Amino acid sequence: MRLKKSLVITLPFLSILFIVFLFYHQFFLKKLLPIPADIITGMYYPWLNLKFPSYPTGVPVKNYLPSDVVSLTYPLRYTAIDLLKKGTLPFINLHILSGVPLLSNFQSAVTNPLNILYFLNSDFSLVWSWQIILQLLLGLTGAYLFLKSCHLATLPSLIGSVIFAGGGFFSLWGQYNTVIHAVIPLPFILLAINKFSTNRLYGLLITFSLFYSINSGNPPITMIVIFITLLYLFSLYRLQFRSYLPFLMFILFSFLLSAPLLLPGFQTSQASIRSEDNVVLTNNIKQASLFRLVTLIIPDYFGNPATLNQWPNSGLYDNLTIFQGSVSLILLFLFFKYIFDSHKQLHFFVLLSLISSLLLIFANPLTYWLTFLKALGFSSMVFTRFHFVLNFSVSIASAIFLDRFLKTKSIIFNHRLFKLLLIFVPSTLLALFLFSLNKVFKFSPFLVAPNTSLLVSLKNTIFPLIISFFSIFFLILASQFYSVKRLSLIFLLLLIIFENYRFFSKYNSFSPAAFLYPNTPETTFLQINSQRFLRDSGPIMPSNMWEMYGINSASGYDTLQSKNYNQFLSFVNGRSLNDVSSRFPEIENITSPLVNFLGIDYILTLKWDAIKRISANGSVKDIFLKGPFKLVSSNGPLAIYHNPGAYPLFFSVDHLQTTTNISNIESALKSHDLRNFATVDKPVNQSNFDAQISFGPLNKLLQGYRFSYHASETGFLVTSHAFDPNWHALIDNQVSPIVKTDFAFMGFFVPPGNHTVNFFYEPNPFYLGLRISLISFILLLIFSVYFFISSRHAHRT
Repeated sequence: MRLKKSLVITLPFLSILFIVFLFYHQFFLKKLLPIPADIITGMYYPWLNLKFPSYPTGVPVKNYLPSDVVSLTYPLRYTAIDLLKKGTLPFINLHILSGVPLLSNFQSAVTNPLNILYFLNSDFSLVWSWQIILQLLLGLTGAYLFLKSCHLATLPSLIGSVIFAGGGFFSLWGQYNTVIHAVIPLPFILLAINKFSTNRLYGLLITFSLFYSINSGNPPITMIVIFITLLYLFSLYRLQFRSYLPFLMFILFSFLLSAPLLLPGFQTSQASIRSEDNVVLTNNIKQASLFRLVTLIIPDYFGNPATLNQWPNSGLYDNLTIFQGSVSLILLFLFFKYIFDSHKQLHFFVLLSLISSLLLIFANPLTYWLTFLKALGFSSMVFTRFHFVLNFSVSIASAIFLDRFLKTKSIIFNHRLFKLLLIFVPSTLLALFLFSLNKVFKFSPFLVAPNTSLLVSLKNTIFPLIISFFSIFFLILASQFYSVKRLSLIFLLLLIIFENYRFFSKYNSFSPAAFLYPNTPETTFLQINSQRFLRDSGPIMPSNMWEMYGINSASGYDTLQSKNYNQFLSFVNGRSLNDVSSRFPEIENITSPLVNFLGIDYILTLKWDAIKRISANGSVKDIFLKGPFKLVSSNGPLAIYHNPGAYPLFFSVDHLQTTTNISNIESALKSHDLRNFATVDKPVNQSNFDAQISFGPLNKLLQGYRFSYHASETGFLVTSHAFDPNWHALIDNQVSPIVKTDFAFMGFFVPPGNHTVNFFYEPNPFYLGLRISLISFILLLIFSVYFFISSRHAHRT
């Protein structure tokens, strides 16, 4: 009996471990990393110049779409962890966009508690891989424990957890190492709410779970987690608002503990392009059109980027595919048979979350209205992220049905329901197929090659249809023969695992460690010689891959970059200082004098033949042949040119003009030599200088610079680092106030004589947040002791 009980307890967790092993067996057995590093070596120079023995014709790229993994989230985290290991807090990232905040950039996830793993192992890529794998492990475990806390049987709870954590959303976003980490606290929070009445210390689980979500690098997902938590509280307590207070208190504590991230993050967001970032709208991913309903069951109806058979103009696969799986949607359909039975509060929550997720995922007047709201970041939120809420609610509904199905001995599938189900599945697939087809033909110019596109859709419909009929077969079998009911549900579980794994393995890439940012002659040259480099147009080292080599650039990719700096790059490219470009601005106008101002001393460019193909025998653009640039390296089709006119990072000017008028600033930037002239946004005591200033060597620090100088009299130094109020200039340990200069940069006065300048970045909001967090932790500790004592007293009574 004891052995049987132990097996009942341990088998679900062993099953979870098996599922994790199955999904990531390439990591465990083949030593391949769950990172799409093939994008690096298979798509871009200088790595395309490398030869890998296993791939004599070049590295094949399985899926180009999750490029943000290797160009954004991985480099950001690497830079942050590298600075922490060197003993400094990672406040600023000097490698992109002439310096951007790092810790306060939520996507860097600097304060994620799991980052402690990087200090236990020096292999960054290995720890990164384990963080990705732990997402699935924690997601499965959290969902299973939550469903068990809802008094559901073991097998239905396990199936529900697989539908949630093994489902489409986890598969699409798992390798980013931010999005899913923000999701997985949700079931743990709801578990704590269920257990709170028996032990108030479960409130700590609410606080630390939400703290984990806040610090995981995706604020919109955290907002959704809080929204669903409040929906769950409403389903339990309705209008008994006093019952909400202890939960709201523990939620508040999670924000107070996160103050060292939130306060500087809020400051950075206020000065960033976030509110005007048009990437979401221009890519049409904010909401999914109704014809995307077909991807609930047929994820590859419009093709798949991994198989290179997407319909033309079909949109971004990861944002617009709302995959749930055939089996789980059949279980959702059957759930409604028991909608008014036991677990009424849980049923109510499922309905609320289902309705809210569908309303927000798919385009309708509500989502259009929310788009124009500036509050809570709705204007830039991608509403298709509610996909995980849909996934979660379907998993709960499935578990509820299977729990009732398992416990009853009656024949659940009467002839009428059986016939309805047999009609429902194929007719639903057919209806979705025809509905989408009609929408496509009527409203969208997708069908450039109709026969090819339709063939893709028809082919990709076959597998979901087969899975649907198999799942119906197992359900009918279990319904008719009670003795094999549990065995039939095990087969159903295996079917769900198979369906989800097929989706996961088709989309996700695994790569050898050798593909991760290998050294090349070009990267080594830039590491040694470059102050800031610029990449010309074409498939050359995209943002922010150079960050992994410690190379600096005036370009880059950051959702919280300075709005003024972004506008300045627009001006460099021939537009106005009023124009905000995208979150990954590039310098297109290489001949602009402002390229020199930005300190860009080296430029990477490609050679093109007569028919505009990249070729080692081709030639570079005319601007490199006629301009001041000097060729310093040529390797295959890639060339490096030196720009001898680049300004140093710090230089003195002779004249200041005070103005905040955009037209006046534009005129000054166009007509003056910026080595001798600068505009400032505040009145200054002195505007003309005749100082002779000589500089000592510029010493680059981890979070700033140190240099010495000699000045014959008072002078004004300008730096081409992007303006931020958290930069500080100390001259022999005396503060010299920073002045906003040339619209987006910084300057400061220097006294005459021999002096040493320390120029460093240190955000004051971080230290305020640290004090708030410490006080909150002490208060939380006091509350915990109080709850512990009161719980023991109540138990004795």
